[in-house]
Amino acid sequence: MSEDEKYNPFITKDDDGNPLLLMIFSYEKDGYTIEGGTLEQLVEQLYCGTCPDADYIQTFLLGYKLFMQSEELMDMLLQKFADSESYEEEQGDMVKLRLSNIVTQWLERVWVDFHYSDVMIEKVDKFVQLVSSGHPRFLPVAMKLENTMQKKKREWEESLREEDRQSGSLPGSGCPSPAESPVSMRRSNSDSKNNDKSKRRKPVTLMEVTPSQFARHLHCVDFDLMSKVEIHEYFTYFCRKKDPKYHLLTQHLDNWINHWNKVSAWVTSEILHDETPRARAAKIERLIDIAKQLKQLFSFNTLYAFVTGFNHSSVMRLKKTWDHVKSSSQTSLNDLEEFMSNVENFGQYRKHLGKVPKTVCTIPLLSLILRDIEFLNVNSPKLKNGLWNFGKLRLIKNKISELERYKMIKPQNHIITDDDILVYCRRLPTVPCASFYDVSLEREPKDQPRPTRPVSVSSLSSVATSSSS
Repeated sequence: MSEDEKYNPFITKDDDGNPLLLMIFSYEKDGYTIEGGTLEQLVEQLYCGTCPDADYIQTFLLGYKLFMQSEELMDMLLQKFADSESYEEEQGDMVKLRLSNIVTQWLERVWVDFHYSDVMIEKVDKFVQLVSSGHPRFLPVAMKLENTMQKKKREWEESLREEDRQSGSLPGSGCPSPAESPVSMRRSNSDSKNNDKSKRRKPVTLMEVTPSQFARHLHCVDFDLMSKVEIHEYFTYFCRKKDPKYHLLTQHLDNWINHWNKVSAWVTSEILHDETPRARAAKIERLIDIAKQLKQLFSFNTLYAFVTGFNHSSVMRLKKTWDHVKSSSQTSLNDLEEFMSNVENFGQYRKHLGKVPKTVCTIPLLSLILRDIEFLNVNSPKLKNGLWNFGKLRLIKNKISELERYKMIKPQNHIITDDDILVYCRRLPTVPCASFYDVSLEREPKDQPRPTRPVSVSSLSSVATSSSS
């Protein structure tokens, strides 16, 4: 069945009297739902009608980049405002107020679209001037627009400063400052309390922190990164190939992805660090214990990073090392690998996730979420009849909204017990990934036989995500 047959069409006539399809929609219990339309009609739906649909407006502002550029949308809103001067006074005032409300919501919901673009700021200033140059009754509307813009500027700049204070990182990078060596990080919590910088505690290391402590702190770091990702970033992430500037608009999502990669690299790095097989085996056993704790905490995203780190080729080839790992630990690892297996589209994980109580702090698997969204986005942005596929945009928004609920349940207050472990878990010192295999060869030269440990996951890297995509 074609789109024309499946949905109700909205047709007008062009200048020559020929039928012109402008929009298609479907009827549901609560009214009609827009499934597709021309850009002109989709923008018009933001402010037309007796009562604009709030959900439609939110979906459009979050995902319009799949259809058009920010500057293009702002130009259309400016033109619509200018066109309203030709309407009857009551209708014209209504359109102006609604357009002003749209721009205000845009500033509130997706400020990042304006923050990095002088052109967009200039266009908003022009819009404010148009509003204020009209009847005096629109001056409060213009002031609200201006105040919203100034407020978002302050909030954004303060949030960046706060993130840098918390992480001790370079602005917007999510990475340690080059001047600070992660390996030399030392516990300073007691120092600050006693105000005595000469007293230093031992560096945080894998073997001195209990698996439960490590898992709890890793869980909290991952939750913090997830909670900072704004909903629009998931939409923008899949538009980055269209315009390089969109990389500036997904900072928090990139930080979350980068941390996942860092955790996986840290697992591999910790195993390769020690020179003797027994010491490396002890590290593996400790990391497996942490991974088991992560599963109990429903910290599935970090758990998957652990499983991926275990299955790095530079670790898998260490036969002497694996020979010293307890059989009980290897069984536990096999169980975790089976749980995170991509068999039947991560069937075990999805089934387990569906049974987790909604009142429990849970961190889902990020790479699988991105893959699910990409699957929805893989189709053409246009329908066969040439209209833009707004129905697809709504499906993507609904999928992302499912993720938003996980941000509502925070880790319990007592879960953090040591600020120094928390700092360590944010930074996670590793050797460069490019040197993993060389270090592995130093630990066990190539003349050693290949490993015999059975692996229950066929392709763990199939959905591993990189921020360079």
